[in-house]
Amino acid sequence: MEASFLKQEIFLWGLGLVLGMPILILVLGEWSERLARRGNPLAQGLRQIRHVVLPVLVVLLVLRHLVGVTDAAAWLQSLETLLWLTVAYAGLTLLRNTSTFSDLYPTAWVSGVPGLFFVLVRTVMIFWVLAYILAGVWGIELGRYATSLGFAGMAVAFALQEPLSNLVSGFLLLADRPFQVGDWCQIDGRWVLVQQTGWRTTRFESYEDGYRGGAKWGSGKSGYH
Repeated sequence: MEASFLKQEIFLWGLGLVLGMPILILVLGEWSERLARRGNPLAQGLRQIRHVVLPVLVVLLVLRHLVGVTDAAAWLQSLETLLWLTVAYAGLTLLRNTSTFSDLYPTAWVSGVPGLFFVLVRTVMIFWVLAYILAGVWGIELGRYATSLGFAGMAVAFALQEPLSNLVSGFLLLADRPFQVGDWCQIDGRWVLVQQTGWRTTRFESYEDGYRGGAKWGSGKSGYH
């Protein structure tokens, strides 16, 4: 009975890999090509998933579920580590390219998302992947290092009081949102158009000789304030 169940499980995994993976590869390939033709930066991340992540995933699934290699094998753990590193690499690429949407498409929803949000998401992703690789793949107990990390974090917080204060001020500015992308502001007697807001800087475009909403414009300048 157990042997029959194992054969059925192997058959299902084999069928899924033979039918599912080619379809997934074709879908990702077509999707990335369409995005590339439109100049969408997300095409790069989809290509990395198709050409880097999926091959490693297929090899890992074949060895684990079809060949029957146990998870205790060191080289299988190394392969799984490589898989998660490729996933992190492709994910970071997608996040980085998503954050550039505000420059390519000023009216896109990303233009209203603070740049600090993407920085925090990337940081959380990196720490999560590293923690899973150490604890979930290699079985390293991370709890005993928590106290040391806590003391190290306190030391870093005391050493970086001024930068952290500026960081908190940036958070408060983003929460208050005194201006948004597309708003006009007057700075030193000049009207400027807000193009991008962040926790540290605000990107604007200045028109020295023009009038807000008018038909006549002077020289345009971009900068940070």
